[in-house]
Amino acid sequence: VIDVYDVFSQCDLIASLIGHAGAITGLDWSKDSKHLQSSDDNGVIRYWDAPAGLQIMDGLDKMKGLPWVTWTVKAGWAVTGLKARLQNKNIQALCRSNKGDVLATVDDFGLVQLYSFPVLSAEVKSKRYAGHSSNICNCQFTYDDSMLVTVGGTDQA
Repeated sequence: VIDVYDVFSQCDLIASLIGHAGAITGLDWSKDSKHLQSSDDNGVIRYWDAPAGLQIMDGLDKMKGLPWVTWTVKAGWAVTGLKARLQNKNIQALCRSNKGDVLATVDDFGLVQLYSFPVLSAEVKSKRYAGHSSNICNCQFTYDDSMLVTVGGTDQA
């Protein structure tokens, strides 16, 4: 369940978005703050009309050109070049830079990879960095994109 609150009121609950069978792994707002895209650990991506609390059927087609504030979902048109790696579930998390030109992925093997965003081809090259001694759980760019912060798993770094 994804709960949506109106932070300009008394943080009133305005919608509960129900539909994912697995744990939510990515969640992004559209720039107009009317839509959400979410992904789960089963690789399912869903699109939502947030204020109405409704899932948008055929969202991949309908939402393709919509600008997103962030990109953390592990599916969708902008990461089609990573499909094989995402299906193998090696990628633990991903995030797009705030400027919108770089995508970072972190994986089970302690690697950080940086791609030009969007990643539309499996042949695209990346810059690879050894980030941790074991799996990396998450990543996020700083507000000005000057740094990428990663969170380790079993290495507790």
